[in-house]
Amino acid sequence: MNNKDIYIDKSIPIEKQFKYLRDKFSFQAVRTFKFFKKKFGKEAEKMYEELYEMYMEDTLRDYNIDPKNLPFEVVAALAANEEDKSLGFAPEVVFKSDNEVHSKLSYCPYNEAANALKFDEPVCKFVCELNSKYMTENTSYEMKLTKRIANGDEFCLMKISKK
Repeated sequence: MNNKDIYIDKSIPIEKQFKYLRDKFSFQAVRTFKFFKKKFGKEAEKMYEELYEMYMEDTLRDYNIDPKNLPFEVVAALAANEEDKSLGFAPEVVFKSDNEVHSKLSYCPYNEAANALKFDEPVCKFVCELNSKYMTENTSYEMKLTKRIANGDEFCLMKISKK
């Protein structure tokens, strides 16, 4: 796609346009899970987890990535993902060694959307915990969340280490 294909309304500041997109993305994700919970109750979590696994498998297949042989350099780069930054997460690598990386999130648009929608379910449950579970079960790495904004911490902290 070239720049001629991208419509930008010059009357709206670009920062404001990004905020609209981020809000729409995060609110849609939270609403979707909220509707799943309302319609299917506890079964919604299992369904959402199955959908997440299908999504991850499909995405990894699209990029020709074998999760069992994921190089640590790739994992470390994902901990400070530019795409996540564009979605408003602003991950920051606060520690990195040869076999471990710690990533800090000081802002979570999902948590903000859940609060605005008065959704009392911690968003970590259907975003970060699924990510952590998938990573731990399907790769040669373990991912742990040790701090969470949704639990009242100042920031989220994820630790990813080689098994």
